[in-house]
Amino acid sequence: MRTTPDAPPPTTSRVLQGMAVAIIAAYLLGVLTADLVRVRLPISLPQIGGAPIDLVVQASGLIQQNYVDKAAIDPQKMAYAAIRAMLETLGDRGHTQFLTQAERQFQQEALAGRFGGIGAEIAMQGERPVIVTPIDGTPAQRAGIRPGDVLLQVEDEDTARLALDQVILKVRGPRGTPVRLTIQHAGNETPVEMTIVREEISLRNVTSRYFEDEGILHLRMAQFASGSTTQIRQLIAEARDRGLRGVVMDVRNNPGGLLEQAINVTSEFQGDGNVLLEQDRDGNRKPYPVRKGGTATDVPLVVLVNHGSASSSEVFSGAIQDYQRAPIVGERTFGTGTVLSSWELHDHSALLLGFAYWLTPNGRMIRDGGITPDVEVPMPADTPVLTPDRGATLSFAEVSEQDPQLGAAFQQLLNR
Repeated sequence: MRTTPDAPPPTTSRVLQGMAVAIIAAYLLGVLTADLVRVRLPISLPQIGGAPIDLVVQASGLIQQNYVDKAAIDPQKMAYAAIRAMLETLGDRGHTQFLTQAERQFQQEALAGRFGGIGAEIAMQGERPVIVTPIDGTPAQRAGIRPGDVLLQVEDEDTARLALDQVILKVRGPRGTPVRLTIQHAGNETPVEMTIVREEISLRNVTSRYFEDEGILHLRMAQFASGSTTQIRQLIAEARDRGLRGVVMDVRNNPGGLLEQAINVTSEFQGDGNVLLEQDRDGNRKPYPVRKGGTATDVPLVVLVNHGSASSSEVFSGAIQDYQRAPIVGERTFGTGTVLSSWELHDHSALLLGFAYWLTPNGRMIRDGGITPDVEVPMPADTPVLTPDRGATLSFAEVSEQDPQLGAAFQQLLNR
């Protein structure tokens, strides 16, 4: 918690109008609860008034009374667009966001680990939906969809005209049915059309493969979900019994998840110090120390990251790097470094707002810059990440050849 191409910045008038209308919408709708991701914060509503707000109220009234196409005036649609425009000005793209009621439901289904569709996490950036990451072993990953891909059309409909929940509704559907997408890969000018058959998506948060001859355990985390630490601890214990010599912790295309799990997973490999620092808007910092009892603090380790590694993945890799516990291999991470809290609005939509920064134990800001690997290994275009499942029938040498980043991580362990 999910760089992707930046959409053209909104014009000054659009930003001003969006911000003011959003404030008005919040005032009219009201805030009922303050259910937060990790903590509960007091609610305070902004004061309504002043010259900028008066101007927008006046403009809103003129639109309602005089715009020629009455049918085009949709107060809820205008309010939602205004809220999104206001959040866009904050620059916390892919993290701070507005969720409609339908989008909140999608999010809950994803956390539950089972839903129907192509298997890709999508976020809105500017006027376009962007792929945050394809989920391991899903139709999206097999079709070659990559982090940062811009979704231009769904079934020939321009996504610039659709809200995020509408895009997701169109992409999702009954298993076995096709969906036609137009995708623009990051760095490519020519869009690609593809038809993907939907499947029932069931997430496997932790997968692994043990290479017997080399004594290397390839541990793959798709997201930091509940129970991840327990699975990792069990897999490492089993590998120890077989002569474990090292672990590759693969968090490529991992969009994050639960901070609790990020702390626990880091504590499995790091014996002391802090996992992260949390810095509030006034500059106050709160440390989150390593939890004692980690079972793999003595195991040789390499952490594998790429541009789809975000949020909790960056907390984990940043702590490992700061303490020089293990080399970080791959590509620079996404750069998501805000702690989210969630406020439910009157119509059961919600604001997810970054209320603090995540910093590495040494005080490095994760936001925007991300985590730069110690060993940078770019992935060739159109080369998919090789997960334990995808590489199950391949030899150690074949895995290393087909996935250069994973091969480089293996080499780091073999050279120790």
